[in-house]
Amino acid sequence: MTSEMKKARMTARGLWPLFGAVALFVAAGSLQNALLGFHLAAEGLDSGMTSFLIALYFGGFFAGAYHAPKLVRAFGQITAFALPAIAAGILLPLFAVSDSLPLIALLQLLTGFAIACQYVVAESWLNLEADSSFRARLFGLYMIFWFAAAAGGPLLLSLGEQELAPLFFLCGAMMTLSGLLVRRLKGREWQGEFALPMPLKPVWQACPTGFIATLLVGISFGAVLGLTAAYGQHRGLDAAGTSVFVAAFIIGGALTQYLAGFLSDRFGRLPVLFAFTLLATLSAMALLYVRADAQLYAAALAFGAFALPIYALGVAQVQDQVAERARVAASGGLLILNGFGSFIGPLLIAALSAPFGPAALFIVLGAAHGLLALAVLIGAYLPIARAAD
Repeated sequence: MTSEMKKARMTARGLWPLFGAVALFVAAGSLQNALLGFHLAAEGLDSGMTSFLIALYFGGFFAGAYHAPKLVRAFGQITAFALPAIAAGILLPLFAVSDSLPLIALLQLLTGFAIACQYVVAESWLNLEADSSFRARLFGLYMIFWFAAAAGGPLLLSLGEQELAPLFFLCGAMMTLSGLLVRRLKGREWQGEFALPMPLKPVWQACPTGFIATLLVGISFGAVLGLTAAYGQHRGLDAAGTSVFVAAFIIGGALTQYLAGFLSDRFGRLPVLFAFTLLATLSAMALLYVRADAQLYAAALAFGAFALPIYALGVAQVQDQVAERARVAASGGLLILNGFGSFIGPLLIAALSAPFGPAALFIVLGAAHGLLALAVLIGAYLPIARAAD
C-alpha cells in the first residue's frame, strides 16, 4: 500500500464521526421535508401554499450558509456544527404539535438555517483535512453517505402509515444525535481565515457555466427534497408509494454520481454536463406524461440519475479554475448558490401552481434544465466562456 493510500485511509477513519453525523442530519432533513409535504397535502392545503412553506426551509438554508462562518469564528467548528444540530433537534418535534401555518413557516426558516450550518462545516472540514492527492475520493465517500441518507430518510415515511407525528420526533432525535456524534472529532480549531466572505463574484468570473449549473441544479434539490412527496399525495399515492417515489429520485442520483465524475474526468466537463442536462430535461418532460405508477417510479429514477450529479459536475468545474487558497471559500459560495436555487425553485413552482396545478413541479424542472443545456452550449462555443470554462 502506498503512503498516499495509507494517508487517505487514516484520514477517512479519523473522520468517521463526521460521516455518521452527516448521514444522521441528512436523513433527518430529507425525512422532515418529505413528511411535511405529505402532511400538508393530506390536510388539504393547496399546492401553491405547500410550495411556499417548503421554500421557506431553503430561505433559512440560504441564510445559514451565509452566516455559518461567523459561528465558526465565534465558537470553533465543532460547536458551530453541534449547536445548530441540537437546536434543530428541539425544533423539529414542534411540527407534530401545531397546525399553525405561521409557526410552521418559522420552524421551516430555523430548521433550514441550522442544517445549512451543518453542511458548511462538514464540507469545509473535508476540504481542509484532504489534500489534492485524495480529495476527490474523500468527497466521493461523503457523497455516498449523503445519497444513502437522503434516500433512506423518505423511506421512513412508510412507518407513519397510521400516525405521522412520531416521525417528527424521530427527526429531532436523529438531528440531536448528529450534534453529539461530531463532538467525538478531534483536531485543531479553525482560524479566522476560514470565516472569509463567500466569493460569489469571483466564482462567476472564474467559471460562469459552473456558477449557473450550481444555481439551477439547486432547483432540482429543492423540488426533489421538498415537493415530490406532496406531488405523490396529490397523485393519489399512499405513504409507502410516496416514499418509494421520493427515494427513486435520490437513488438515481446515487447510482450515477461516480459515473458522472469518471466521464467528466475522461471526456471533459462541458460535454458530460451537456449530456446529463439534456437527459434530465427529457426525464422531467416524461414525468409529465407517465400514467402507471411503475412508469412514474422509473421516470423519477431517470431524472435523479441525470439531474442530481449536475451539482458535483458544476462544483468540479469551478474548483478546476479557482486558486488553491480560495477553494474552501468557493465551496461556501457554491453552497449559497445551490441553497438559493433550492429556495427560488419552490417559489416558481408555487407561482405556476394556479394555472398548471401539481404539474408545475416538472414544468419548472424541465425548463430549468433546458436553460442550463443552453448555457452549456454557450459556454462551449463563445470564446469568452470557453476561456473561463
